[in-house]
Amino acid sequence: FQFLYGTEIIPALPRILVDASQGTYTDIARLMGPLLATGQAVSSGQQITVLCHDEIAFGSEERFEQAIAEHPELERAFQDSILGEVGVQLCDQWQVGQADDTLTKAVTSDLPTLVMSGEFDPVTPPSWGERVAETLANGHFFEYPGVGHGASAVAGCPQEMMLAFLEDPSAAPDDACIEAMEDWQFVVPGGEAAIVLVPFESETFGIQGVVPEGWTEAQPGVYARGTSAVDAAALLEQAAPRTEAQMLDLLTQQLDLGTSPESTGQREANGLTWSLYAAEVQGLAIDFALAEGDGKTLLVLLQSSPEEREALYEAVFLPAVDALVPME
Repeated sequence: FQFLYGTEIIPALPRILVDASQGTYTDIARLMGPLLATGQAVSSGQQITVLCHDEIAFGSEERFEQAIAEHPELERAFQDSILGEVGVQLCDQWQVGQADDTLTKAVTSDLPTLVMSGEFDPVTPPSWGERVAETLANGHFFEYPGVGHGASAVAGCPQEMMLAFLEDPSAAPDDACIEAMEDWQFVVPGGEAAIVLVPFESETFGIQGVVPEGWTEAQPGVYARGTSAVDAAALLEQAAPRTEAQMLDLLTQQLDLGTSPESTGQREANGLTWSLYAAEVQGLAIDFALAEGDGKTLLVLLQSSPEEREALYEAVFLPAVDALVPME
């Protein structure tokens, strides 16, 4: 439920759920840290006060039980939540009164209004947005595919439409960009596309080699796959005017390894002798290789989840090592 708030997380949810059902919690554990941290910013007392006064007061245990009977798949999610039976009992003790019943009436207005809903918003779904817009004479309702809560803050089409409406509230914003949003896809187990390697050159580091097609250069020499917010796969290809020993010391510090790892082996490619290393950092697999050549040390580093490490090691890391050379 909480993860459906974040648009960037939604594509990964099918794989996260399947992994968890099979006892693999790598991705969900990575997400739970920030989620738990946000709890410090929530006032439970204020939340209960508003819900009891504005919402729960207009419901009943009987209506809740009726809704659960109609949607039994949601019983476990709501039975012990503030919005269920527990909430009704709590509000009896909280004693904050209730709002005037005008709060339950639809808002009627001719003010220009933009109503934006995310397809997967778990708390204010599109059906609510449609109902709101029905009594707004100059209201414009739009639903955004693949989006969670807070559609207006989502970069790209939703944000552009919001800004266009604020610039000219007298007309509905152009919604042509919504069609392009339909192209997003879930990340499903076993659904990874075959990796195709393409040439690259970096004048910044004076190197050339190969990188996976479609991976985005997030920083100079750092290529991220970025299929979702929890996609850990990234490839780093850089070089620096240091010795191999100096580069190893630097990586040891940056990765907070404590002591320099022992080499797991060597690999010969294009006249370079690569030293191979492996480590684990915050639950992620880190493989890197170092080779001295042309007055500098070349570096290839792969970050991956433990579940994908073997496949990406063979398909991405080793081919990148074999191809990386100083620029001619």
